Amino acid sequence: MPRAAFALAHVTALLATCAATRLLAAQSCHLPPRIEANRAAISATLRAEAAGFSNSEYEGHFEGLVPNLTYRRAWFEAAATLPLYRILRNGRSDTGAGDFLLQVRGTAFRNAERRRAFGLELAASLPTGNPDHELGMGHVMLMPSAWGTLMSGRFGLSARLGYAAAIAGSSEHHHHGGGTSPLVDPMNESELDAAAAGSFAVTPLVGARAGFYGAVPIATEDGRARAAGFAGVGVQNQRFGTSMELHLPLAGDPFTAKLLLEVGTRF
Repeated sequence: MPRAAFALAHVTALLATCAATRLLAAQSCHLPPRIEANRAAISATLRAEAAGFSNSEYEGHFEGLVPNLTYRRAWFEAAATLPLYRILRNGRSDTGAGDFLLQVRGTAFRNAERRRAFGLELAASLPTGNPDHELGMGHVMLMPSAWGTLMSGRFGLSARLGYAAAIAGSSEHHHHGGGTSPLVDPMNESELDAAAAGSFAVTPLVGARAGFYGAVPIATEDGRARAAGFAGVGVQNQRFGTSMELHLPLAGDPFTAKLLLEVGTRF
């Protein structure tokens, strides 16, 4: 753990020199949706992650690079993400890709002022990560959800409620480790998940965001609830953006601490 704490402190010191807020389009499937402009756009982002973890089996830390490509037009949005990780646990080091994530989101309603919106999303993770190295789940996960956003002046709210299920036989479910695996993105084989966040525009270019996300196992004999809170700041103009977020566990110990830095551009 001293190494993990040192790595997080070192990265925090580096990233503290960056002004930070609203992120660009890439996101973890656990987080609430970001309130974005609705103009057509293609966005490319790169997120760096550093996190520590400690559970009944493993203690260590991991670092990740997460590229994302998003296409948005009118009511439709699609995104693809393929993370790359290095995990150090119990003296063992593993490097490789995580699970490939595809997301499709549709807006069912948006008022004329674009201050309120809600819709549906379907995400799927494909087993590109090695489950024996704690990099992936070893099977497809399907994650349908409903989302909503609300804006009032400089303030914004967003929320998501969804369900995630493993598409595999029971012999594959051991890869979830009772809700503690894979280390880079722990999930239960069947779970309800929720997330909510509030944002504040400090200036037209600078903003802040904070919220929580979590999940509870359902329809499974082996699972674990988890929850985490996060806060971040960022800078974004019409073309470019950068942001930083700190995530801390609230329940279930999905990690001891996680730091995210994201940079991106729109075309």
